[in-house]
Amino acid sequence: HTSPHAQLRSFGLDQVRLDGGFWGARQSIVRAHSLAHGYRMLDEWGNFDDLRIAAGAHQGGYRGPVFMDSDVYKWLEAVAYHAPDGLDPEVQRMADEAIGLVQNAQQDSGYLDSYYQVVEPSKHWVEIPMGHELYCAGHLIQAAVALHRGAGDGRLLAVAVRLADHLAREFAGQERGLDGHPVIETALAELYRETGTAAYLELARQFVDQRGRGLAGNSGMGRRYLQDHLP
Repeated sequence: HTSPHAQLRSFGLDQVRLDGGFWGARQSIVRAHSLAHGYRMLDEWGNFDDLRIAAGAHQGGYRGPVFMDSDVYKWLEAVAYHAPDGLDPEVQRMADEAIGLVQNAQQDSGYLDSYYQVVEPSKHWVEIPMGHELYCAGHLIQAAVALHRGAGDGRLLAVAVRLADHLAREFAGQERGLDGHPVIETALAELYRETGTAAYLELARQFVDQRGRGLAGNSGMGRRYLQDHLP
């Protein structure tokens, strides 16, 4: 990014190529097998159905832990990393379907978390330290930025922007708690870099500054594990 405040700048996805070697072989396996396998596992274990239920397009009970959505987002991020070299048409079809599920599940307010939409609709942003809502939001934003950069695909970015705007309305200038997983902070910083919207960077700064105050709760792993130990 061109920001004068950025001390480190990564290469773009279209500026790096792995030709052979250990990592090149791993990348080839992911492209040839793992992307499609990952989609099948998400389908088998209910991640996609949870989003369909949240969208009102599927009947049944929610399956899995509270962070099921994050697996969909991390799979889409993996797809994005392979997009600059072209995607297999079947993998592209899978990605299109997954993106559509995410789009349909998002509420008009911008809120998006299938567990709390289906299982605990009255507890949005109530169980912040352990509920993984900000965790899932962070992974959605990271996937959206990666797809926009790697594939020129702005569909998920539009979802991420609506969600980030919702977060800004909910949290800016407030001290309501922090997710036990520090993911949303870096995600919002990357969304700022992609969109230029200063409110996202400011919210990331707020969350970083609020760590060290015990707002991430107690997962039993200790405050150092939660990166909540330094005032």
